[in-house]
Amino acid sequence: MKVVALSSIKGGVGKTTAAVNLAQLATEAGQRTLLWDLDPQGAATYTLRVGARVPGGGRKMVRKPRRLGESIVDTQNPGLKVVPADFSLRYLDLELADLNKPKAQIARMLDRVEDRFDFVFLDCPPGLTLTIDAALRATDTVLVPVIPAALPLRSFDQLTAYLRADKQLRKVQALAFLSMVDRRKKRHREMAEFLPAERETVLSQSIPASVHIETMADFRSPVVVERPKTAAADAFRKLFDELLTRMD
Repeated sequence: MKVVALSSIKGGVGKTTAAVNLAQLATEAGQRTLLWDLDPQGAATYTLRVGARVPGGGRKMVRKPRRLGESIVDTQNPGLKVVPADFSLRYLDLELADLNKPKAQIARMLDRVEDRFDFVFLDCPPGLTLTIDAALRATDTVLVPVIPAALPLRSFDQLTAYLRADKQLRKVQALAFLSMVDRRKKRHREMAEFLPAERETVLSQSIPASVHIETMADFRSPVVVERPKTAAADAFRKLFDELLTRMD
């Protein structure tokens, strides 16, 4: 089972959009796929038309690892399953902090469903909290969307430095991709060209700024399903293929 965390210290960079579309593409590729929505805002849950309800709330789910399996539900997209989020997850840091070895709990929970899935995508809330730390320790690859600007790139560098400073997290592969790229802007074009060339950890495929992506929550379906012939959908397909290559 491969685990990919979509994470960023900075919010509003296209993390959930990528998580939903990449999970859908993994499913279409024949992979048994789970998307775990860890963000109390529940944007991935909403987009996939799943009820925003965690049975027993986040407290009971994290205190008994087997409850993760009980929380998994089907989506409208055949083969794609999700662990939904609700607002109870806003206290997840506190619930984890009360446990013995809290940073290992998400990994323990995923161990209980390992035989059911080939791919797991974790849609993490923004920031660098105890929940994020626990998610990263369960992860093979953390994928970070970066808007072509100095501060989002700095947040990727901060996350990478955090991983390298912890012996247990050094095993996690950190990759970035450029998100919301508007090629009408010179700065965006330049960063899309030189960053992948200069940094091995930045994928060459970027995701464009697109009205189809901006309105994804309106039609509540992945772009690759609802608008499969658009440039945005094609970009996500190429990003998924490149991710697979880098994870091998």
